[in-house]
Amino acid sequence: MAHPRTVFDSPEGRIATTGSGKDVELTNRKTDVDRRVQAIALTGNKCLIEHRANSESSHMSIQLCHIFGRANSLNNRLMTSIEYFWGLKKYSLNLDSRYNCMYAGNDLHGMFDHGGWCLIPEKQILLDYQEATNADGFHHGKTLYKAMHPEPKKLKDTDEDESKDDNHYTYKLVPLDSEMKKTLIHRFHVEVPTDPSHFTTYFYPFNDLPPIRSHIHPKFVIISLGKLMGNPYRFLSDNRLAPYHEHLTIINALWTKWSKELRPSQEYDDEFEELDLDDEPRPPKNSTDHHSYKAPTDKKGKSKADSDRRTTRSLSKKLKNAKDSQVASTSQIASTSDATMDNADALEAETTRSDRTDPGRIRETIVIRQVEDLFDEELEYVDDDGNRKREASRSPTCSIRETLSNAGSKRARKE
Repeated sequence: MAHPRTVFDSPEGRIATTGSGKDVELTNRKTDVDRRVQAIALTGNKCLIEHRANSESSHMSIQLCHIFGRANSLNNRLMTSIEYFWGLKKYSLNLDSRYNCMYAGNDLHGMFDHGGWCLIPEKQILLDYQEATNADGFHHGKTLYKAMHPEPKKLKDTDEDESKDDNHYTYKLVPLDSEMKKTLIHRFHVEVPTDPSHFTTYFYPFNDLPPIRSHIHPKFVIISLGKLMGNPYRFLSDNRLAPYHEHLTIINALWTKWSKELRPSQEYDDEFEELDLDDEPRPPKNSTDHHSYKAPTDKKGKSKADSDRRTTRSLSKKLKNAKDSQVASTSQIASTSDATMDNADALEAETTRSDRTDPGRIRETIVIRQVEDLFDEELEYVDDDGNRKREASRSPTCSIRETLSNAGSKRARKE
């Protein structure tokens, strides 16, 4: 009888960071991640590809491998775009999710991280995601969220076998680098092989390797391969990958859409809610996890990450309120320019107090862009010769104050 295993809830919020500016880095991975993956993976902590058992003494031969690298958490723009198009809350995507991790031998792990091989989902899943993405258009991904069935039911105290019945997907291992010719894959049939019949050897390009069944979610496989492809022509022109050209074409299209930088109207979409950090689970007081995982705190014991994000939320609300109160027509811009300049000064002052260099925060350039966006309209005015002209109110070389000043003078000449 299997021993009951306690499975920790998936973490909410992005992976915590330490430091600031150029010194910002992700905190160490918690040991809970290993426990969550072992509890749901069909092969436990064995290598997903070879079914080779881990070494209980060293734990060096089999390693935990992230499908979409956890370092991507430092790319705030990319993470925000993915969260939006996936229909998630802002700041909610955690790349230490069990559905983004697998166990692999150290050699296969290294080859995967360097683009030597990949996993390709079933084509029907890709078609379903493509249809849902197209249905959402450029709006918050409600349809895609449903199509992904994003998170299987949260696991509680449960028997190991009962946690492995559902929510698994089928993949095909596909080599991407011809250097994989030097690699053999030995699929183990027993934990301790003592005879050649106890394992099967597969040779490049591993066409006869059986499909791989795993808990890994296709959404992470798609963005991992999509980012790896970069220039898709290199892959789509490779005859060795001809059986998967349609798969790769869809994956590239999905990645291009999901990773696209958000427009202001998308980033401040009312449906794109921010994760309520007050409800985010905190480590227990007597936790034995490595201290570096816990977010740094200020003198009052409050999390600096929480404080920074609350500043960001405050800034977002100010920007949204400013946008809601913008004038209805260009004829009102000049008359309200002084008040708007004061609002711009307040926003710039608050940005100065926040950490502009933190990749997880809104930078000053984004603030300026958002405020200037309020006046991205054409103004009609009469020049010195009496000719009626139209001109964009914002110039790339003008500051906010210069733009407002120009708009006011042009309007004054017209009157």
